[in-house]
Amino acid sequence: MQNFNTRKQRDPGTLRTHEWLAAWFDAEAELRIDRILIPCPDLAKLRAKELARYERFRSGNQSELHTYLKFAAFRWLETESKRPDTIRAEVICYWPDPRLCEGIRSFDSDGTEFDIRSPQVLPAGSIFPLSFGDCVRVDLHASDISVEIGGTRPFNLLMPMLEGLADRALWIPYPDLASPRNFDSRRSMGSVNGYLVEIAPP
Repeated sequence: MQNFNTRKQRDPGTLRTHEWLAAWFDAEAELRIDRILIPCPDLAKLRAKELARYERFRSGNQSELHTYLKFAAFRWLETESKRPDTIRAEVICYWPDPRLCEGIRSFDSDGTEFDIRSPQVLPAGSIFPLSFGDCVRVDLHASDISVEIGGTRPFNLLMPMLEGLADRALWIPYPDLASPRNFDSRRSMGSVNGYLVEIAPP
């Protein structure tokens, strides 16, 4: 099975996306995957306030294409999420390992106890002790939808849902005709494919 976890990954289509996720998932529950169109912004037509908001989506060494698609996903989430007030970028989804938490209490330097036994969404750079469980970093998160852009893994897409931190996941692969290295965000892409994933009960 081809692994779609490189930064060069291009849009594999609905069928191959389903095969890729299902091979890792391997559970009785059904994966539902819908291809949807994500409208892309025309930065040349955005007002200064929106452009300033666009700039806030830059992170580390991520490419201009990654930033552009993350902003497009954010605008999509604003209308499609049931809780748009909870949208955050570059967060950590944590869930505990009961074996590691057994008999353990953890405190910060002020004496406040960390809730290491509950799945939760944390800001990037949090001092939360992640060693008591497992975690993934996701590009965008609302209380009901997590979002990954470009190269990713099934683990990153599905675990927030499996741990109750999201109801659905959206993956936006890099479009076939766009290069992360040479992308010009001043030219609107119109729309791109996104794959909306949901785990249906058995």
